[in-house]
Amino acid sequence: MKFVVIAVLLLLHLSVCSQNLSESSWQLMSIDDLETGISKDIAATAKATLRFEGDSSYSGRFCNTYKGNYKHNQDKIIRMGVPQATRMLCMGIDKYEKEMFALMVMVNRYRMEDDKLFLFTTNHKRLSYKKTK
Repeated sequence: MKFVVIAVLLLLHLSVCSQNLSESSWQLMSIDDLETGISKDIAATAKATLRFEGDSSYSGRFCNTYKGNYKHNQDKIIRMGVPQATRMLCMGIDKYEKEMFALMVMVNRYRMEDDKLFLFTTNHKRLSYKKTK
């Protein structure tokens, strides 16, 4: 009986640790509309990155570099602050970058599966990432 309790506690601990965003790096693969099923393949157009630094800040690069703050909990609830970005002219990908920034402030929950991260928004969109490290 004692062994079963220890095994269950270990599995719960591993599950929580595997959902930890801190010090993880990601590449944006797509922006998905979950209502229509339409997906924009961002990885085919540009390399957009996201890095969670510690337990409260994030940064990344699309055309511009950006950074902001975030909060998350073990229930996979997440809130991302408005990203502060440089202001370079981004011909051809600026609309995707603007959309990503707008969606980041609407993110309210996340899910991690293997090497994938999904950030879900309040308007039924999803930012789909693949782990880079």
